Amino acid sequence: DQTRRAVARRHHEHAVGARQVAEQHEARLRARVAALAAEREATLLERDLLLGQAQRLADDLHAAPRLTARAGFPIEHLDALPEWASSVRAALLVARSGLAAEREALLRQAAELAATATAPPS
Repeated sequence: DQTRRAVARRHHEHAVGARQVAEQHEARLRARVAALAAEREATLLERDLLLGQAQRLADDLHAAPRLTARAGFPIEHLDALPEWASSVRAALLVARSGLAAEREALLRQAAELAATATAPPS
């Protein structure tokens, strides 16, 4: 009879220990789930902010004559953002090249005008 009590006591102690471990594990899982939920909310908020900034930038591009064609790209999903950004980047490179060429032409014209203005009359 005493042997059975000892065995029952060991089983009980084992069950109590297993329950404590399970409760600790459950508490860690609850904390992890809460942290993941908070991280998800922060990520969704960041996504919405990023999409909003991209849309405002696209709207601002309508005012830039050389970039208007790239501004109309709809940015409704985060997946579209890299393609849109690549398109705008390419347009910016082309616009920059065109502006550099115009600048050089204006500098040449200004130099010609300055030379004409300072040249003695013939």
